[in-house]
Amino acid sequence: MPDQLLKDSLGIQTDPSGNSHNETLPTDAKSGGIILESQNYHEWSVSMRNLFKDKGWDQLIETPWHDGIKGDTSIYAACRVPVVVFHNPLNGELEPVHTCSAEKINEAGLRRECQAYILEHVNKHYHYFCDSMQDDPHILWKEIEEFWKLDDFDGRVIRRWYREVLERGNMKMDEPVDDYLERYKLYYETIHMYGGSMSGQEFIDCITHGLWQDEYRIVSEKWNTEYLRWQGLVPTGVDRPLGERLSELKEQLKLQEKSVLAARAERDRIWLVGWEREKKEKAEEERAEKEAAEKERAVKEGIGNLSLWGENPQSGEQGEGGPETPKDSSSDSSLEGNSPSISIYFSSP
Repeated sequence: MPDQLLKDSLGIQTDPSGNSHNETLPTDAKSGGIILESQNYHEWSVSMRNLFKDKGWDQLIETPWHDGIKGDTSIYAACRVPVVVFHNPLNGELEPVHTCSAEKINEAGLRRECQAYILEHVNKHYHYFCDSMQDDPHILWKEIEEFWKLDDFDGRVIRRWYREVLERGNMKMDEPVDDYLERYKLYYETIHMYGGSMSGQEFIDCITHGLWQDEYRIVSEKWNTEYLRWQGLVPTGVDRPLGERLSELKEQLKLQEKSVLAARAERDRIWLVGWEREKKEKAEEERAEKEAAEKERAVKEGIGNLSLWGENPQSGEQGEGGPETPKDSSSDSSLEGNSPSISIYFSSP
């Protein structure tokens, strides 16, 4: 009976046999807690509060952090042990970064541990919708509670997701300007389709931020309002209709695209010429090595071995002691076999 009352309080439907229709909730393998998804916030919050109570962290999400002194020491600074000291330029002495008590230092460590524990039980796809860099679990818990209790949760997720894509997206490699602008216009229209809002100037800033920094720097610097204001210049044409401004921006991007394509073609041509030259030099080196190897092999086999005195290669090998001595006719090789004999007569003077 208590289990049935708990399920009724959580809004979990059951059949006549008492079995719940929501038995397969995503859980964390280590702690057994429920993972926060888009439609299970109520069950998740009850489960997490029970886990916090078991760990003694229930007060950490109910009360905000205070260092117990002036309130200017962050949780990150308070939990650093040992306390880092810095040089005070006023008195020339070393002073600690903070003077929090040991109790507050311990509390700061527990708050960071609790914050990490909360994020472990939130689906990673939803970390963007809560401040994952927030050290105080009290603030993080309130942000999650406010966001997940919205009636239009799915629409809010879609709006924030596409705004994130616009603000952090980039032009793809070798993507034509027309495709790039159409892709961003689709994101812009989707935000407004789900009830969101984005000004025309914000949309143009997203387009210029996503351009390749080096190749489209001329157009980006001309249209980037933050860059112009940083230089002390007043952006022109901000109050004009968005369609007119997009047409002008598209025209300038198309001109810059031609320059980019020409520069890439010249780069590829230079690279190709260099590659052809390198391939030709490599072929010549391989040919020279092959000829040297063939010559060395011929020398070893006794073919084409030239004597130091310029004799015919067929006349025999050259000795190491100098020119060959005349051979006696009696030992001439012409007397052997069927070779024709040659007689040499010497006449006296």
